[in-house]
Amino acid sequence: MKPDLWDQLTRVARQAPAEPNPEMPLGFDTRVLATMPQAVADEDSLDLLRLLRRALACAAVLMLISLTVRFAVGTPGPANELAYIEQAVQLAWTP
Repeated sequence: MKPDLWDQLTRVARQAPAEPNPEMPLGFDTRVLATMPQAVADEDSLDLLRLLRRALACAAVLMLISLTVRFAVGTPGPANELAYIEQAVQLAWTP
């Protein structure tokens, strides 16, 4: 009968001493933070951001214009539900 290799491996792994958590090297956080402004100041990302802001402004202007036209012109028609139903019946029965 072959010994179960998985059982042997797990048994040996349980006996291994626990490793302490490694500490961050001295000055590592400073080096990481020093490179961040370069990533943020990327010229392509700023161009894209400007384009998206302009697109948002244009969309907002178009929305305001369409809402203004919609409420200025309005839609003449029946004022209540019964008038809508009566109008639908009349349209259905007219030849």
